[in-house]
Amino acid sequence: MKYIIMSDGKGTRWNNYLGITKQEVIINNERLIDRTIRMILERSTDDIYILSSNQNHESKYAKRIVSKYDDYFHKKYAYDYLDDPTTYLYGDTYYDEKTMDIIIKDICENISFYGNERAIVAVKVNNYKLLKSVIDNSDNSLHSLYHLFDNFEEYRTFVNVGDGFVNINTPNDYINLIKDDKRLVLRR
Repeated sequence: MKYIIMSDGKGTRWNNYLGITKQEVIINNERLIDRTIRMILERSTDDIYILSSNQNHESKYAKRIVSKYDDYFHKKYAYDYLDDPTTYLYGDTYYDEKTMDIIIKDICENISFYGNERAIVAVKVNNYKLLKSVIDNSDNSLHSLYHLFDNFEEYRTFVNVGDGFVNINTPNDYINLIKDDKRLVLRR
């Protein structure tokens, strides 16, 4: 299993508040992206990649990768690096310890989604050929890959893909809007 931290968003909701991306926000003396990497390393010896064209997202403990694809689905899920089981984590999510334990320790046969009614916080792909097939056959319909991965209600209606949805009821914080910084201690 390898880990890919998806960190290549455009920052439109955050609007580079404080002059930095969400992944660079300092929380308790640690960049958010470095915290996620540390938490993975505490639980696994597998390779960690940061999917980002932003050089500021580099880390000495993870390799930064850039997808060669331009289209949304192939690029977002690093299609060109999808050659073995992969767990996708979001670079703008503040994971708590319990959530990270669940994501890393859980075993899935094909594809599993982790989150709650607010958001999907991780996707574990054991059957990478299945994911490639979903990406290759995705379109702009209701059951596109976007809805499959990013919308819990749409995922519930998608059939024959994945093992299920692992409901995580822990206090994860999602740094998506400027107002979210009021819940966390953010410093430059």
